[in-house]
Amino acid sequence: MNFSSNTCTCKTGYFDSSSNTCKPCTAPCNTCSGSATTCLSCLDSDNMNLWSTMCLCKTGYFDTSSSTCKACTAPCADCSGSATTCKRCMDSDNMNLSRNTCTCKTGYFDSGSSTCKACTTPCATCSGSATTCLTCKDSDNMNLSSGTCTCKTGYFDT
Repeated sequence: MNFSSNTCTCKTGYFDSSSNTCKPCTAPCNTCSGSATTCLSCLDSDNMNLWSTMCLCKTGYFDTSSSTCKACTAPCADCSGSATTCKRCMDSDNMNLSRNTCTCKTGYFDSGSSTCKACTTPCATCSGSATTCLTCKDSDNMNLSSGTCTCKTGYFDT
C-alpha cells in the first residue's frame, strides 16, 4: 500500500479488497478494481483492447495460455486458439473459410502472398500460376496435358 494525503492506496497491479487489504490483479489485467479480474487496463496493451472490464486480443491476434496475445499468421486475418486456426481470411473476396482454414475459391490459385489470383482462360482451375491448368473451362472440347488446355481434334480456339 501507498500512503498519501492521509489515505492508503494500493500499488499498480493490486486492488483494495473488502477487507482493506491489497490483493494482486490477475492476468491479463494490469490494473483492476473491486476484484482481481475486473480490469481497468491490460498487461499486453499493444495487442489487447479493454472491452468493458475484460482484456481481449485485438483483431489479428489470439489469446495464448499465458494471457498474452500473439499475431495470427497469413492467410488468417483473425484467428482463435493458434496462429493458424482462422476465423477470417485476409483475401475474403477470393478465399473460402472452411474448418478454420483459408483456401482459394474455385477458379483462383494461391499466388504465394496470402492472396488468390484468378486463373486465366482456358483454365477452369489452376495451380501455381494462372496458366497452369488443373481443369479446362471447355472440358467437352478441350484436352488437358501437362497443365495446358488444347482443343480436341476437329475444334479450334476462337
